[in-house]
Amino acid sequence: MRRPGPVVLAAAVLMVGVTACKPSTAPTAQSDPSTTTVAPATTEPPSTTAPATTAPVTTAPVTTRPGSPKLLDCPVTGSHYTSNSFGPKPGGGFHYGTDMLAPTGTQERAVRPGNVTYATESAGGKVAYLYADDGNVYYYAHMSQFQGSNRHVTTATVIGLVGQTGNATAPHLYFDVRIGNVNGVRIDPYPLLQAAHC
Repeated sequence: MRRPGPVVLAAAVLMVGVTACKPSTAPTAQSDPSTTTVAPATTEPPSTTAPATTAPVTTAPVTTRPGSPKLLDCPVTGSHYTSNSFGPKPGGGFHYGTDMLAPTGTQERAVRPGNVTYATESAGGKVAYLYADDGNVYYYAHMSQFQGSNRHVTTATVIGLVGQTGNATAPHLYFDVRIGNVNGVRIDPYPLLQAAHC
């Protein structure tokens, strides 16, 4: 069960609406993977195993097919986020991740083991790409600080701190999931975050 954030975070959610990321007014350079146009996944990838009859609807897909997301560790504990962050944005565009509101300086952790690389981008501000051992890429944006340098990390390693860098209207982690590679299809992180008990 998610824990509600402090009152100030609830107020920030009301102020910023669906997302805490500023809407883009113009496309950014192709080299910025956080804004690359990718067709949104409208359904879960087909499973190669029979679904468990007792599994709740919001559990993450766990299959034997390479590249499928596995159960994740929570990237930010105690954050506030909603199920409607992923999807079309008011006024146009598409929001490919989940905004997890938390106070500036809250620790951000690796959701899977893998190689983390850091960058600074116009839209995402201070960002981290986690090239996970499961073959997928997990993207963290708007950090206030990096924790460490490019390296291999284990699950739950602190890789950064929540911030408001780049196009952000409140301190939060923008988190997205890319299947197979950095330019892979992005899926809605919400069910994975729910399964991780964030």
